[in-house]
Parts: sequence; structure tokens; C-alpha cells
Amino acid sequence: MYKYEKTITLVTVASPINQNLALLDANEYINADTLACIHEGHVNVIPILNPDRHGKYVPLLSGKERGKGFIKQIKWVRLTGETIFVVASTIGLQIYDAELCDVKFFHSCKATGGDMHYTNGICVIEHNILCVGTNLGTIWLFQGNESNTDFEVIDRIYAHDDGPIKFLDGMGKYLVSSSEECTYLWSLCDKQYEISRQIYVDGLFSTPTALKVASYLTFIGYESGELCVFDILNPDFHLRTVAHKLEITAIDFSVLKHFTLTASTDCYIKIWTFNEFSSEGTCIFSVFNESGPLCGAAFLNHNCTEFCAVTANDISVNVYIKEEK
Repeated sequence: MYKYEKTITLVTVASPINQNLALLDANEYINADTLACIHEGHVNVIPILNPDRHGKYVPLLSGKERGKGFIKQIKWVRLTGETIFVVASTIGLQIYDAELCDVKFFHSCKATGGDMHYTNGICVIEHNILCVGTNLGTIWLFQGNESNTDFEVIDRIYAHDDGPIKFLDGMGKYLVSSSEECTYLWSLCDKQYEISRQIYVDGLFSTPTALKVASYLTFIGYESGELCVFDILNPDFHLRTVAHKLEITAIDFSVLKHFTLTASTDCYIKIWTFNEFSSEGTCIFSVFNESGPLCGAAFLNHNCTEFCAVTANDISVNVYIKEEK
């Protein structure tokens, strides 16, 4: 179904952080323009479409503080019609322009007191609200001006008292936050976010290791290798399948094709389909990554004709293309 096409080389190795991959401007037919991967306190920025452009190695902060701290998550997002690059790290929140040339905004996301803190989890919900999770269990909500050069804290949700937020995603008026112990669905009610329900599966005691929200579905990968799909709008619906032998480290979903992509430390990349008549997923493609365990993977376009996979502690990003019939 797919075959190996090429290897994209990073400037330096990708840190073994789950979901360690960001893509710029992937759409239905045209591949993503650029990819980004974390290496400790720096970001590998690698052009995909234009081979004449050079890759970059962008540090967290600048000057004497250049490269200090550790990055937890990166993501290109759209806010007020503009694409920006968002970094969550051990020093707080940084917002760059789409090309990662200038820092537009910084916020420590730190509560009063001297507690150790870091940000982890990035998403955008309705009304152009940027949400950022922290290890203190809080979710900070920011709203920017028209040029995204200044952001105002509009709310702070005390989401988890059971531990740090590991993952955060959302869409529309919904947020999904996850710690090691609990995963919550939040919804906007009377201008405030409230817990709509706890997301869990009876008998599944494994820790979440990857999270994706798309098309009002929540995809959660677990340390056990299991993959679960939940319907945000229908609390009675969920699917569960044993997808991998080891923990799932990345999930992507195509709204156009309804394909789900997973990657794991078991070195396999797999593509799944789900339907309402089965409680489990169907694996339609599987490939072993000879470079080693994986820490990131995504479709390069919404039509699912190509995808890429990031090898942990390595400089290789392998690209696969759909075989013509």
C-alpha cells in the first residue's frame, strides 16, 4: 500500500519525546511545507517541498540564555488568520512567527511562588483561544491581538490536582486534558470551562502516552500499546484495539480519508480504519522502522498519499509514499 520513498535528515537528533513532530501547511493535495522536531532546547526546522531552502536549528531564547531549558512540545497553529509557531518548554510559553525568525511573545505560565514549573500541551479552540497546559495541572488560556504580537491571559483552569498535564488538545468549544492518572473532557458553559466527563475504559489501567483530537473524536494511545477512540459528542461510543506491543508515541488522523496513523517504541508505523459496526480497529498497513524506536509520525497531506516517521535519538525522518496501482 505504501513504500519507502526517502529519508529527510535533521540538523541533530530528535529527542525521545512523544509526539515529537510538527508540520507546516499540510492540506488536501499539497504536502506539508516544513517539518520541525525537538532536540533538547532547540528546534530542527527542515524544509520539505523546496530542496533549495536550508534547514535551521533554532534555540530556545537568545543571548546569554540561548538554548537553555528543555522543549516539551511544538506546534504550528492558525490564530486570527495567521500561522504562528508555538513552543511549550521548561521556561514557559514562546510564540514565534511561522518561519521561526522572531519571538513574538513570551509568558512564563508560572503561578506565584517558587515552585518548579514547565508548560506541556498546546491547542487552539474557538474564538482564537490558545490553550497551554502546565506541570502544575493548570491550563492557561490566551487571546491575542489582530497581529498576534501581544496576548492576554483570559482564564486559568485548575484542571488536574492528580499530577502534571501530559497532553492537551481540543477543537471548537471542547478541550481534552490528560495526566498520568486521569483524562478529562472540558466544555464551555456560561463562559467558563467545566468538566463534561472523565474519559476512561473499564479495565484499562495503562498510562496515556499520546493524544489527538480531530473531527470531534479523541484518540488516545497508551503505554500498553492499546489505542482507544472516543466520541466527544456521544459518551456511549468508544473503540479499543491492541495496536502495538509497546507504548504508542504518536497519533495522526485524516478527516478526509478517516485513516488513523500510529507509531510506537516497538519500531512499527501502522495505519488503521475504524467503523461503527466493530469495537476494534482494522490495520490496513504496517511497516517496521529499521532506524529504531519512533517518537513522531504524521500524514504529510490530508489525502494520505504520504506520511513520515521520526526516529528517536536519531537524525532520520523516513518518508513513505502510496504505491500506484
